[in-house]
Amino acid sequence: MKNYQVPFDMNGNMCFYSGYSNNPQLIWRDNDYFQAKLKFLYVTAGRSAITFILEDTTSKCKYYMNLGNFETVLHQCELNNGEFYGEFYINKRGNYYSLVLNKPLK
Repeated sequence: MKNYQVPFDMNGNMCFYSGYSNNPQLIWRDNDYFQAKLKFLYVTAGRSAITFILEDTTSKCKYYMNLGNFETVLHQCELNNGEFYGEFYINKRGNYYSLVLNKPLK
């Protein structure tokens, strides 16, 4: 995991695009490992990316995970009605951020 800050909105939702960096309403947080039980909500498809929208079952905050990282979740986590528990961090690729599973938890 690299040491950089990640943008969140004022409601605690992860922002997937860093092009909003001049927005004074963004909150930049350190990229630390965190544990959460996440629920799959839906998928979005852009020109070059498929993104899974996930919700923390406790805080109700939204997170974004790209297809490659979600494939790891499918292989490593126990899914129960679209929910899974794990330790996560956020990866930056270009101007985009994606949640990454560090390790599954029970």
